[in-house]
Amino acid sequence: KGRIATALYLAAGEVLAHAVFCVFVLGGDSGFQYYIITVTVGLFITQRLPGRPLLIAVMMGGLIASYFVGQVPALAHQLEPALLRIVYIVNLAATFAIVLIFMRSYSLVVHKARAALKKEHKKVEALLHNILPVPIAARLKEGGRTIADRFENTTVFFCDIADFTRMSERLEPSQLVEVLNEIFCLFDRGTEKHGLEKIKTIGDSYMAAAGIPEERGDHAEAVADFAVDMLAGLEDFNRCSGWELSMRVGINSGPLVAGIIGEKKFIYDLWGDTVNVASRMESTGIPGQIQVTESTYGLLRDRYHFRKRGLVEVKGKGPMMTYFLVAKEHER
Repeated sequence: KGRIATALYLAAGEVLAHAVFCVFVLGGDSGFQYYIITVTVGLFITQRLPGRPLLIAVMMGGLIASYFVGQVPALAHQLEPALLRIVYIVNLAATFAIVLIFMRSYSLVVHKARAALKKEHKKVEALLHNILPVPIAARLKEGGRTIADRFENTTVFFCDIADFTRMSERLEPSQLVEVLNEIFCLFDRGTEKHGLEKIKTIGDSYMAAAGIPEERGDHAEAVADFAVDMLAGLEDFNRCSGWELSMRVGINSGPLVAGIIGEKKFIYDLWGDTVNVASRMESTGIPGQIQVTESTYGLLRDRYHFRKRGLVEVKGKGPMMTYFLVAKEHER
């Protein structure tokens, strides 16, 4: 009936009374007192039984009492010594077998629990590594609360699907999410291929960076290759789906601060002028083009073909010289 605690209490009481009574009748050499040990072991491995310590103490008290009861001359039967030895051996063997069964069962439960815990731990690890960079996740698990690092040489990527907000007004919610998911999954595979760190998505915008959380000398080249691949990937998506989507891309290189703040729903985020300017490169860009700052242009001009756009008015910065990244030199 699901009353596990009641069943265990009744079983323990019955075994205790039965063992003491048999010892009283047949003497201590009969071995019936050992059954009290089996129940005590069973109670010990039962973790969630209310009053378990008290019940174990009662059982141990009954075991001690059975010793003194066994010293009283047997009242009902005086067994032959040979038969008494057989009874003793049977009881001892049965007690040993029951304890082995209990411990084996307990061992199997522990093994299954550890296997399940290990499986869940792997799931949590995988989820954590999907949310945070591996080095940052390791530091967070070690007890770090606020994590902030400065990186001098990084390149930040921003992109936004042009006119997607207006177009989404004509789409069903499920269709909107499906389109964005397919495009951003393409971007996610691109970050894996080029070794970028995906930072976050905001609506129909995508943000990634290279040079964090571990420094690399080719950070600008990695982001440039990624950007070119993503423009080509979006064109392939349009051909296969029938859509006519385009996106603006902005790239900037320089120092920034990266880390985690807060206590809930935290993400690995970036701060600094480099990030803000990269965002402005995207917002002031032209659909289908990769707009870069002069700092990124200086890092890539020997290996990529650029088209000079000229001065662009950037909010908070004033006029800035910008360029459109076209392709690598050997692809011209």
